[in-house]
Amino acid sequence: MILEYANGGSLRDYLGNDERFKSFGWKDKIRMSLDITCGLMCLHKENIVHRDLHSKNILVNNGILLIADFGISKHLEEMTSNSIANVFGMPEYIDPQCYRDSKFKKDKKSDIYSLGVLLWEITSGRPPFPNYENKFALIYHLLSKNREKPIEHTPPNSNSLTATYVNSVTLINLPIGKLNDSSNPSTKSKKKLEVIIQSYLKYNKTGWTKNYNFINVLKRYESESKEIFNYLINNPTIQHYEIMVGKFYQEGFGTDKNQQKGLKWFLNACKNEDEHGKYEVGACYFHSLGIEKSMLKAKQYFESIVDCGPNIALYKLANCYEFTISLEKEVLISKAFQLYKTSAEKGFIPSQFKVAYHYSHGFYTQINEGEALKWYKSFHKNGGYPDYNVF
Repeated sequence: MILEYANGGSLRDYLGNDERFKSFGWKDKIRMSLDITCGLMCLHKENIVHRDLHSKNILVNNGILLIADFGISKHLEEMTSNSIANVFGMPEYIDPQCYRDSKFKKDKKSDIYSLGVLLWEITSGRPPFPNYENKFALIYHLLSKNREKPIEHTPPNSNSLTATYVNSVTLINLPIGKLNDSSNPSTKSKKKLEVIIQSYLKYNKTGWTKNYNFINVLKRYESESKEIFNYLINNPTIQHYEIMVGKFYQEGFGTDKNQQKGLKWFLNACKNEDEHGKYEVGACYFHSLGIEKSMLKAKQYFESIVDCGPNIALYKLANCYEFTISLEKEVLISKAFQLYKTSAEKGFIPSQFKVAYHYSHGFYTQINEGEALKWYKSFHKNGGYPDYNVF
């Protein structure tokens, strides 16, 4: 058997992340409910009863919910009234009729009862009846017709979510493919986030130009920033996840601007050995973003990735050497020139201007008009913009 990998874990874990759950709007919760409902609809069309639906066997992959664990599922023609199979599972999700009648056979309605509990869990963000550790006490509680109460602030006319979703002719006849097409808001947010991530990586590799700056890319998507931020938070397996969450907090993209939170996420990225995270922490120390300015600590972070990090780290390390007041100033600026040259050769456009300037003025290197002209030409050809206030 070949199984699809679910990068978001179980629905129980997915909803258990407080920061993620707080980012969900009602559209997100309805989308999740539709995923489960339509999956169950497919099973029931084939006359298959799952019999063990609960939030630990609903898996999440890229924000899409998938029904899993068919260990005790049965075709209707194979159903028996085996009392052990009927009560096997998690009591809070099991049709109470199973406990009332030992001859009762779980059927489609039993799955729909479980679905109703799942819909409540999606709206609340927590498992049902968490205070009942004793299984038999919980069963007695359920047999006494006790149920979880509707969540406060549930939209009007939505307290009967189970009936709304299960009995809706519109829902039952909804083509499943429609849930994952290009009109899906999650799909749109995913594509836009991919553009933003690639733009960030490009910025760190080649730098800023007259026509390109990472901040301008964020401004382009400002009207959709909240949706993009929410999609990011809900998909922690995305490449450079911690970096992007940190940048969004740092720039106030889709969330309140918070330099300290941005730094916290960059530090998390460092723990995962993300070189871009080490660069960002160094930049926070360099520019005093969420932490007290320290050229020494900035230099240490940049130096730690000089051989494997993004080109922008070489540029910033050269800045540290160039702007440091020291008795060894001449040695430091000579090091700065070599770093500018190395990053320029790797395609970092702002460094190309620096190298040209050094060659044309004999600034800690021999005057070389030919080299200066070559690098000035390269800088202008690439659309270079000598604005040193933009980093």
